[in-house]
This record gives sequence, C-alpha cells and structure tokens, in this order.
Amino acid sequence: MRYLSPVRFYSYCGVDLNDTSTIDKNTLVALISDKLSESENGVISIENHEYDVHDLLHAMDTPAWEKELSYHLLIWNHPTFLNFLEADVADIPFIRKEWARLDQDEDFVDFVSPYFAGSFNNLMRSYLDSVDFDEAITWINYLKFVRPQDYDSAMVSTMNFLEESIQLFKSIELTTYEVSKPLLKPWTDTSWYLFINNLPVNLQAYKDELAELILDFTIKLYSVDLTVAYMLSVRLSQLQGLNFSRKDIIQKNHENLSAQYSGPVGTIEESGSSRSSAWNLLWGAIVVVKIIILIAKCS
Repeated sequence: MRYLSPVRFYSYCGVDLNDTSTIDKNTLVALISDKLSESENGVISIENHEYDVHDLLHAMDTPAWEKELSYHLLIWNHPTFLNFLEADVADIPFIRKEWARLDQDEDFVDFVSPYFAGSFNNLMRSYLDSVDFDEAITWINYLKFVRPQDYDSAMVSTMNFLEESIQLFKSIELTTYEVSKPLLKPWTDTSWYLFINNLPVNLQAYKDELAELILDFTIKLYSVDLTVAYMLSVRLSQLQGLNFSRKDIIQKNHENLSAQYSGPVGTIEESGSSRSSAWNLLWGAIVVVKIIILIAKCS
C-alpha cells in the first residue's frame, strides 16, 4: 500500500493547516470538489505526485478522518518519514533522531503500519540484493513500525532472500566447488548472523533450516577447503535462538574445525579472478537461484 500525503493536496486547496481546530470538514470537501471540476479525469498532479480526487473524498468519508488527519500532519512534519513512505528513501543517520519517539504512539503505529510495511519491504530488498547486511541489520530494527498482521507484506523480500540462501546451500556440490566458491563470500566476509539473529520469530523455521544446511555444508567442506569451512563456522556459531541440541552440534563442530585450522582469521582469498568478477558471478548465481525457485513454485 503506497502512502501519498493528503496534506500536500489540502495545502494546494489553500487550507490553513497550522490550526486543525479551524478546519471545517464540509468546507474542505467543497474545496476538493471544486478542484475535481477543474480536472477532466479526476486526477491532479502536484509536485510530481498524482492525486485521484475521488480517492481523497472517499478517504474523508469516515468518522475517524479527524484523527487520521492528525497522523497525516505528524508524518508531514517529519520529512524523513514522509520521504520514506512516499519514495522508499531512508537516510538512517537522520532517521535515528527524527523517528526516535514516533513508535511510542501505539495508535499512530496502527495507522501507519500498512503503509510502512510496503516501503520497509522495498528498502530491505535493495539492501539484500546488494548483499549489504550492515544496512539490513540496522533497518530490521524499524520493523517496530509494522504490526504483526502486516508482517507478510513487510517481509516478502526477506523471505525471498532466505529461500534463495537455503537453495544456495542445497545446490553447491563439492565436485564443482571451485566454480561455486565465490558465491560464499557474503557468508564468510560479512556479519550476516547479526541480521539473522534479529529476524522476527515468525521466520524461525527459515533460520533453523539455514543453520542446518550451513552446518552440514561445513562438515562436508572441511576436507576440501578448511579455511572456508572455518570462516562459515565462525559466523554460524554466533547464531542465536536455535534449539539446544542444534546449537550444541554447531558448537562442537566449530571446536573441531578450530582445532584443525591454523590460518589467519580473515576472509576468503580470491584466486584466479578479481573481486569484481567474483561479485559478477555472485549476481549471476542469484538470478539462477531465483529462476529455480520460481520454477519450483510453478510446478
């Protein structure tokens, strides 16, 4: 659900929004109706935003309109929040300060949740598509503006990422390991476990399956590439929220790898290819994984 602030349109109609107590609903409806008569198709463009006047009038036909107006004004007076809801743009350093207390108004969160969910999902998609776990880790904390009933809309991109990650660890074969090795860089070079640790509880099944697959993969891989197996295990061992038996197996496996590994605690060294070509291979593989998942869903 895309948010479009009616405040911009009300201002266009010449309404003084500094004192909402002076706003007469019937007068405002008359002003909007006048603007409707000026448009051939009922759509008016303001600052590159397209307003369907019929939708505006329909939104006012509710007893909760005055309360909702206060929320629209609250959003309007927080430019970074407005920009996020309307354009999926988030400047996190400014957001931390400007959004600090907005989530404390429970009724406001109820109101904004359906709008926030869509923009949250779009921004998360951009972070995960670029394998930017640092930003994704920060952004997952703003799920506090989404109510549980809107989680599905907010987490589509995250669930797709988890499904693709699961498919990745299912598909890598040791016989073609050297070709697939660059695909593991995000899993050995980043703090992906922090992102997974902060996922909501309704995604626990994804976390469990992913942890199990990475564990199995490190067990198979250690005789082929101990360095990569160790780097994967370092991060896997820091996953939280797993059941005790699985966590215990992960820890014991990591202790075993640690006893055998004597190299530096760094990242995978690339061999025979540049960093850019490795990442190009990663993007190509992600596309292939997405195609595989789509084919599986269709069948």
